[in-house]
Amino acid sequence: MRQIFIVGRFRTGTSLIWNLFRQTKRYATFYEPLHESIATEIRNNNSPKILKHFGMKHKFTEYRDYNIQLQDDPQLALQNLYIKRPSEPFDALYVRLSKLVHKADKDIVIKSNRLDFRINWLERYYQANTRANITIIYIKRNPRNSYISTIETSSPKPSPKWATNPFCINPQRSHIYYLKQYIQILGRKFPFLLRTKSNNYEKYYFIYKKSLEMAEQYADVIIDYDKLIRTPRTELKKLEDYIDIEQSIPLVRTNDKKTPVTYLDIDFKHTETFVDYAYNIDLTHTHTYQNFMEHYWQDYYRCFHTL
Repeated sequence: MRQIFIVGRFRTGTSLIWNLFRQTKRYATFYEPLHESIATEIRNNNSPKILKHFGMKHKFTEYRDYNIQLQDDPQLALQNLYIKRPSEPFDALYVRLSKLVHKADKDIVIKSNRLDFRINWLERYYQANTRANITIIYIKRNPRNSYISTIETSSPKPSPKWATNPFCINPQRSHIYYLKQYIQILGRKFPFLLRTKSNNYEKYYFIYKKSLEMAEQYADVIIDYDKLIRTPRTELKKLEDYIDIEQSIPLVRTNDKKTPVTYLDIDFKHTETFVDYAYNIDLTHTHTYQNFMEHYWQDYYRCFHTL
């Protein structure tokens, strides 16, 4: 039985890719099995909540269809967040994934944003002990876009000032999509993440870069969300062994019409970004910001690489 894992940072397009697999009807597709309130989500099945993903309703239906009973486990999402020894057991995660596999009657697709720092364990321990044919698909997205998307979809809504100053230092945003927890956990290995003067986006960016580095080492396929939206046929060719490309293209294009605001919609020239704040750099072009961060990342690369 083939097992496909769709992973990536939050708000990068993992749900869209999962939905493409779901629409084929060829797979048993499971959504966020490590969600801290998975039992509640299965029971409520995402209605009457406000949907954060266009065109995706009742995302937890498959758990009911296959009569899979899971318990809420707030610790599992962050337990062993980064697995230092990926060849060693992780019983709680192994049991959770096994419940899905044993119930399914066809190839399965598991989408989880909470697995991106654990794909080394999937590739080494899990695959070796289950003898499964696993494929890891990682979705990446421009970190500015995904960060703004986390703010745009957060609840309660942040101050309206975010639209003109999305990268300002704001402790109230540190809870968004586990950002505070990830900083605390990864900060034990990388103390610079705990610097009080660091901007939230700076921390978000480095977590994104480490996640991407893991993917470049362990993932079988890396999908670029930004390229997917611009040229869906070209990017979807990476998945031609798994889905019908022509059937998927309309779903991608329809989804893009509902894409939240991106960094291109923001006037960076008149925005006090964290770069302006911390380094007094005048941004005359939007790409200056990203280029600066790429160079800044290199200063920490050796520290990350020693993990």
